[in-house]
Amino acid sequence: MDKAPKRWLTLEEQKLWRAFLGAQFRLTKKLNEDLEKSAGIDLLTYEIFVKLSESNDHSMRMTDLAKSVSANKTRLTYRVTQLEIDGLVKRLEVLEDGRGQTCQLTKKGFALIKKYSSVHVDGVLQNFIEPIGDGKVKYLTDVFNSIAPGVEIEK
Repeated sequence: MDKAPKRWLTLEEQKLWRAFLGAQFRLTKKLNEDLEKSAGIDLLTYEIFVKLSESNDHSMRMTDLAKSVSANKTRLTYRVTQLEIDGLVKRLEVLEDGRGQTCQLTKKGFALIKKYSSVHVDGVLQNFIEPIGDGKVKYLTDVFNSIAPGVEIEK
């Protein structure tokens, strides 16, 4: 479909958009490298562990987990299978309805996130929070929360 946009980005808007994409790429790359170097896991795995560790019984339905991480269902299923083989998570049938599965963080998985969470937090502080500065945190939180408001994510 050859449809022109409602308008083109201005030069300043292009600079902002490209700066955002560059910052997102650099930050993700840095945080990923830090976790891989210290813990042998990537950012997606850490993200899965965080979501599970913050949930009741350290578990979530796979469908809810898929809505809350930065991976599509196929990639998430593949990753969870790898983590299950490594003994870091386990999948359980949902007894209430017999249709779904839950993913639960094991003691080994919880110990890993507990041991290496400081690596991730230090990386976020050094590469994201500190460059922003205290005075802009609330403002940028509001800005980021206003972006793509129709897209739902599980928290």
